[in-house]
Amino acid sequence: MATPSLVKSKFVSAEERRNIFKKLKHDPENRICFDCPQRNPTWASSTFGVYICLDCAGGQRRLGTHVSFVRSVDMDEWTPEQLESMKLGGNKKARLYFREHGVNDLHQRQDTKYNSSTARHYKSQLQRSVTQSLATLNKETKNVTTNVKIDIDKEKKNRLWS
Repeated sequence: MATPSLVKSKFVSAEERRNIFKKLKHDPENRICFDCPQRNPTWASSTFGVYICLDCAGGQRRLGTHVSFVRSVDMDEWTPEQLESMKLGGNKKARLYFREHGVNDLHQRQDTKYNSSTARHYKSQLQRSVTQSLATLNKETKNVTTNVKIDIDKEKKNRLWS
C-alpha cells in the first residue's frame, strides 16, 4: 500500500486554487454576485461556473447538489473539473446566455431560475465544454509525458552503447 504522501489527490493544491481564483476575479463581472447585486462574492457554483455571495450560496444549496454544487472559493477543496468549469464559465458568460435565452431578470427566485430549461441547457453546454477541454489537456499532457519518456529511453540506450 502506498504511503499517503505518494497518493495523488483528486483535488488541486490550495496554492493552485488561490492563483486560479485570483486571476478569474480580475474580471469585474466576477466581482458581483450572479444572483444579486452584492459585491465581492466568495462562493461559487461549479455547476454553472458563477460567483455568488454567502446569502445566495445558501439559497442555491437549498436547491440541492443535483441543481447546483456550491463551494467556497477560499475554504473548500476544488477538483480540476470544478476549476475548469469556473475558467470556462464566469458571471459574464452566464448572464449573456441567460439573457439571450429569455431570462432577463437574473435576480428572480433561485428555484425558478435554476430549474428553468435555460439553466438546464447552460449547465449541459458548460459541462460539455469542460469535458472537451480536459480531454484536450489530458491528451497534451500524455504527449509531453510520452516524449519525455522517449528522450530518457534514448539517453539510456546511448549510454549503454557508448
